[in-house]
Amino acid sequence: MDKQSLMRAMTQANDGAALLTVAQIARFRGEHANTTSRFLRGLEYTTEGKKRLYFVGDVANRILEHRVIGG
Repeated sequence: MDKQSLMRAMTQANDGAALLTVAQIARFRGEHANTTSRFLRGLEYTTEGKKRLYFVGDVANRILEHRVIGG
């Protein structure tokens, strides 16, 4: 999967949102929010109240950086 396809899939799964919360990313990845929080460490984010919002492009990059090819 390339970055554009991954970004499109994440955006569509979250009603067109370009900024995603940890909970939304966790739901997309099928994992617990605590696991997702550790996975996202070091990425830039913005806040809305207590929520951390991550740009879908940055999240897609992180997912692609950690993929296993041919494993």
